[in-house]
Amino acid sequence: MPPHHPLLNQEFKEQAELVAANMRDALNLPKHAPLCAFKLANHLGIPIKSIYDYGIVDDGEPYDDWSAMLIYKKSGNPVIIHNIRRSQSRQQSDIMHEIGHYYCKHPLIPQPVKGPLPTLMMATDPRHEQEAFYLGATLQLPRVALSWAVHGEQMTVEEIAKKFVASRQMVQYRINVMGLSKDMKLLQTERQ
Repeated sequence: MPPHHPLLNQEFKEQAELVAANMRDALNLPKHAPLCAFKLANHLGIPIKSIYDYGIVDDGEPYDDWSAMLIYKKSGNPVIIHNIRRSQSRQQSDIMHEIGHYYCKHPLIPQPVKGPLPTLMMATDPRHEQEAFYLGATLQLPRVALSWAVHGEQMTVEEIAKKFVASRQMVQYRINVMGLSKDMKLLQTERQ
């Protein structure tokens, strides 16, 4: 279940929509187009690596519950490490979340990490997590894209999820946050 955002003000939410529009402009995409997290990370100069690229294994057991993290190499360059065992929609969401941390310039804390990973990792401040989640979700499903999908194309939650490589839960969350729930219910009624 996506987190509630009591710490985020309206200004941050509006800024997130602007960032989502600007990133699409930078990649020459229409404002309502799907935005691939891998392409966005590449555009921002953030390499994306698998947990297996760094040898993160637990005696052969998959890290099914582990999603992604933003780290900085000793050189100061960012890297996103993610779990390729997750669904494509979850990978998109996880990477967008980490891009949210990067874009918001959340501070780093030194953390001892076993294995070949660099040691600077993101802090887990609740406000920072809310900001990263909200910005990541907005990058994936901005207001203009949801409005286009719901009002223009009259898509179902499932169709939106497929089009934007998002989970049904993420689509529903964004529909609720954007106040489009009544419009979706009306569309469902009309389709029956």
